Amino acid sequence: MIRLDTTYLDYPSPDGIAVVMIMAGCCHNCPGCQNPGLQQHFGSPLSNEVISCCCQGLLNWCERNETNKVVLTGGDCLFLDNRVLTRTICENFGSKLDICIYTGYTIDEVKQMNIRGFKYIKCGRFDCNNMQESKKTDEYIQFVNKTQNLFDSDYNQLSVDGRFYFNNEVKND
Repeated sequence: MIRLDTTYLDYPSPDGIAVVMIMAGCCHNCPGCQNPGLQQHFGSPLSNEVISCCCQGLLNWCERNETNKVVLTGGDCLFLDNRVLTRTICENFGSKLDICIYTGYTIDEVKQMNIRGFKYIKCGRFDCNNMQESKKTDEYIQFVNKTQNLFDSDYNQLSVDGRFYFNNEVKND
């Protein structure tokens, strides 16, 4: 299952709408998962025809919503059966789309996957003992978990305790 929608909350910039592609399938089995319905994967790896259709649908949604901001999420968009689609989107459209990947993998695991073409990647397992309010203000975006942090395309950490300040100034509250 793959679904397209729009979001104001999930892209790490202070303003604007982003298109979000939600993919089913996740192998992390995090206790207290916030999206348990998206853990189950309903098929096998996607065919080239389906991948092409998904890419075209994503581009159409971006055009319709007049944005180049994209969030790939799920389940987990880096789940093995979703990885080819995520890689295809990043490699083929990363030069014209500002792509942010949401994944439960660690940054070290992501580095081994050699995914290129994204602008941001939010990494980290969901931990129900480190939950915080997911929110976005004019100053920052705060992820649902203090264990989840944002990295740039060179794998430099941009956030601390699940909070990214848009002016790139790290603040300790």
